[in-house]
Amino acid sequence: MACRQADARLVHFSTDYVFDGLAGRAYTEDDVPRPLGAYAVSKARRRIVRAGILDNPLIIRTSGVYGPGGLDTARGNFVS
Repeated sequence: MACRQADARLVHFSTDYVFDGLAGRAYTEDDVPRPLGAYAVSKARRRIVRAGILDNPLIIRTSGVYGPGGLDTARGNFVS
């Protein structure tokens, strides 16, 4: 609501973990999320960004997690 009042664009950083990775192609903003873990489910629940309240929100879904913690996962991170 604050973005609408200020005529500002919302930029929301999220993760590609909301997708199951089985599409075999790059995902688009129209793809239905299929989260596989608790973290991904929590990110997918932030549907308010896409609920039509804002005219032009920008959702940036990163394809990795930053920092050393990502070294312990199968997907790694941007740093490594």
